[in-house]
Amino acid sequence: MKVVGITSYRAAVFHYDYTQDFRSQMSEMTARMSRLAKLNEKFGVTSLYHTHSYPGLVGGAVWDLWTMIRDFDPKLVAMNYDIGHATVRGGPGWYDSAHAARKFIRGVTLKDFQWVHFPARPFTGRWSPKFCRPGDGIVDFPGFFTYLKEISFPEPIELYFEYELYPANQEPVNLLGTDYGKWKLEVPPEQFLAAMKRDLAFYRDIIRQVNSAQAAQA
Repeated sequence: MKVVGITSYRAAVFHYDYTQDFRSQMSEMTARMSRLAKLNEKFGVTSLYHTHSYPGLVGGAVWDLWTMIRDFDPKLVAMNYDIGHATVRGGPGWYDSAHAARKFIRGVTLKDFQWVHFPARPFTGRWSPKFCRPGDGIVDFPGFFTYLKEISFPEPIELYFEYELYPANQEPVNLLGTDYGKWKLEVPPEQFLAAMKRDLAFYRDIIRQVNSAQAAQA
């Protein structure tokens, strides 16, 4: 990583054991992070912990992850702040968690979601988040981009394609490729590229709106 110039990487996710005490689990996880931080310092890289909202994963609430990493050097241990997952867990409270963790946000992921009715499942009941095209869900992108500009966020921003496309005469296809080594594109390449360009244009338009609004207030 050091030789090829990679300066950050996605760290493995931690899982809670709901049958055990949280404080002791968080202390043990922090100790593991400390050992990794020493390795990061040796090679000049940063481990980024993703803020997943799925049940049992550490970091969805952001506050829990911030509690564990707040005493580390953010150049060694930080977070990849996923505004979609943060909104699933916190609703408009993403604003508070982002401010608490601001100096540790060294990566950002963009995605949108809707609350939809699924059959009842553990922890979510009948309402569950379903990721969708940006702009079709409830994530406050204008507010989030305004926040990123306020803190002069300089690091990479990741566009995530974790929603469904609808090829002609086919079942919906989820673009999330988690089957590593085996995943294949199940929609025509031109449809996938069109979706990518559409999303990029959407985010750029939001950024222009934010810049215009701030210029008008200046």
